[in-house]
Amino acid sequence: MKNLKAKIMIIELFSNLEFGGIDWNDYPDFSDVYVESGDYDGMPMDGDQLDELNHDTQMVYELYEKFRN
Repeated sequence: MKNLKAKIMIIELFSNLEFGGIDWNDYPDFSDVYVESGDYDGMPMDGDQLDELNHDTQMVYELYEKFRN
């Protein structure tokens, strides 16, 4: 899986996510949060995939809400 945009991103296929840009003064919006690293469908995401994912701020926020615990 080279290009995430070519597929529908399914939240359940993300794992081992690490987030950056967390500013507790921005709670509950966390508008600066981004994915630093993680796996999709069992494979590590490369820099291009992470950049593409981080452009979808709604998806990043949903992932953060799901995986922050």
